[in-house]
Order: sequence, then structure tokens, then C-alpha cells
Amino acid sequence: MRGANVHVLTNLGVAVHMVSVEGTLGMERVSKRHFDPAARLGVVANYEVGRNLDVGITMSADCLLQRQKYDAGTTEVLVVPRLQLTTSLVLAFRIL
Repeated sequence: MRGANVHVLTNLGVAVHMVSVEGTLGMERVSKRHFDPAARLGVVANYEVGRNLDVGITMSADCLLQRQKYDAGTTEVLVVPRLQLTTSLVLAFRIL
């Protein structure tokens, strides 16, 4: 979709999440790292400020394809939710 100076785009793809847990639990040292693929669906809306500059906002939802769960012995340390939502501000500079 495109207005006078507004551009709205959707995206669909894959992402890789990395979560690292380090520290101690009781007297036991915990040091684990997981890489987890995710399916991503998002939208970005940009406003054209000038000839070479856009500002905007992006929102995306990631669904982790594997469950991230961290254990230390028999104690559950962290469970990462399967659905991840993010929002960020965007500055886009056109150089070509």
C-alpha cells in the first residue's frame, strides 16, 4: 500500500533467536546457549521525510519452531515463550 509519502509493507520469513543463560543456581554453575529457528510475520510503515530519508515503525510476530527450556539439574531455570512480539522504530537512508 502506498499513499503520498507513506509506504506500508508486509514481510514473511524466518529468523534465528539466540538465548544465553549464565550464572549460578544454588552451588551449581549454569551456562547454556540455544539457537532456535522461528517463523516471522511482520509489517513496516514508513513515512518519507525527505528525498533520502524515511522514518517508520515495524512490528513483527515470531513463532519459535522449537521449545526453548533451560534446566539446571531438576530445577527449571527459564522457559522462553513460543510467541515473540517486537516493535521498533526505523530510520531508512537511501544512498543509491
